[in-house]
Amino acid sequence: MPRSTALPPLPDLRFEHSYLASLRGCQGGWGVLGVTVRDQVGFLFLFLFLLWVIGVLGGEVMGNVG
Repeated sequence: MPRSTALPPLPDLRFEHSYLASLRGCQGGWGVLGVTVRDQVGFLFLFLFLLWVIGVLGGEVMGNVG
């Protein structure tokens, strides 16, 4: 059965697109370094938070929390 309405285009969720957009306003090497560090540190905190959540949930499932 054919669709009657078209789906909207998928958003571009690649890291490179947002990174390059952030670099457009940078002037000089320090600006590029600042954007790069900000993006990488943000990813690091997100990754560590996810590891912490997995550890907490895993501990509750195994009965080791408390």
